[in-house]
Amino acid sequence: MNEIAEGEFKQTILKVLRNHRGEENRISRKDLLRYVGNQYHYQIMIRLTDRSLRKNIEELRTTDKQGAWICASLKGGYFIARDIKELEKFTGSDHRRAINTLIRVRKQRKAAGLLVSPQLELEI
Repeated sequence: MNEIAEGEFKQTILKVLRNHRGEENRISRKDLLRYVGNQYHYQIMIRLTDRSLRKNIEELRTTDKQGAWICASLKGGYFIARDIKELEKFTGSDHRRAINTLIRVRKQRKAAGLLVSPQLELEI
């Protein structure tokens, strides 16, 4: 996907998600891809995939002020956080999941007799 097409794709993702504020209004990834595809295909004919959707959502979350409010529900689907409390709930959940993964990796590497990086030795 070229830069112009990717920028338009991201803007279309945000446009669709603006209609899905709050976890109770989440949209499934499959439906999001379909809606984005329906709007986006009229502009530029390219093949949209689930992988490209996830990649672009991740980029929006980390590089775009509006995209930073995109959340994914554990029940399935994406939505725009309604307020800071909902965004903190989502990011807190991801933070706990990341810490738990690091703890497991550290324990697993130790149990296997592998080297553990200094970062994993820090108190998590």
